[in-house]
Amino acid sequence: MRRVAFGAFLANTPNFTGRYPIAGPNISTPPILTGLTDDNLIDGWSWSIATAADLLLENSSTTENQSDYYTGGKLVLNAPSSVVSGGRNLIVDNEWNLCVYHWDLANASYPEHLRNDNGTYGSILSDEGIVDMQEPALPPLNSHVCSCPQVNTIPPCKGNDDASRVFGTNCTALSFSATQLRRSGLWDEGTLEIRAFGDATTHPSGNRTAYGNIGSLAWPVKVWYGTDGYYDKASLSCVRATDTADRSNEPAGMSSTNSLDSSWTIFAAAVLSCVLMP
Repeated sequence: MRRVAFGAFLANTPNFTGRYPIAGPNISTPPILTGLTDDNLIDGWSWSIATAADLLLENSSTTENQSDYYTGGKLVLNAPSSVVSGGRNLIVDNEWNLCVYHWDLANASYPEHLRNDNGTYGSILSDEGIVDMQEPALPPLNSHVCSCPQVNTIPPCKGNDDASRVFGTNCTALSFSATQLRRSGLWDEGTLEIRAFGDATTHPSGNRTAYGNIGSLAWPVKVWYGTDGYYDKASLSCVRATDTADRSNEPAGMSSTNSLDSSWTIFAAAVLSCVLMP
């Protein structure tokens, strides 16, 4: 399946979706210079996720129950329509920077109760832990290089096995300057794709084993918006699908004894790497 078709299928016929509004500023205007303030927060920033149980492989026929289907999904960051120009590029004042963090849970012993988290990580973190994990991580402030938070240095998280299993895994910190945020082709109609995911083996149409495991996952992500000394805002999200589409079933989560091992991965899965062509 080509990437365009993959995205279109998830947009038009997903089985399980979720959307999580997050706090974010109006990056199209200069930051307020009176200190750290929420006066310029606007609606429209959000995370969204979509998962489909039966995606047909490229160049396959539609013979019923043949083993040419796979489970796949996509996680994206959405910008407010008010900061999107012409349907694609973002309108960004030169002083803004953006950091996006995500954690790779492949080969992790996945905490089962994350599959029922409300989006805040309240299932594994205390209120203090959530606040500390949301602390900006951009040292030094003028370097424009994002740095992942270290869970073992956060007091409320020490001794928390679930927090260590989630946030002690590989973290990727993506750094975007104002110029990069405006770059043509980076954002597609105001959305930034953070990861595509799926299982590495195909299945017959209607087999829901992979859908039950992958479709019920929660993904750890964090966004930081900031400027050189004027503004600081971050949000930590536990993004999972929560809404079933018409005539769809909610995934039945797998047992926590099943770690997320090399049987599936992000972008590098055998199926996705072969079928998600440009």
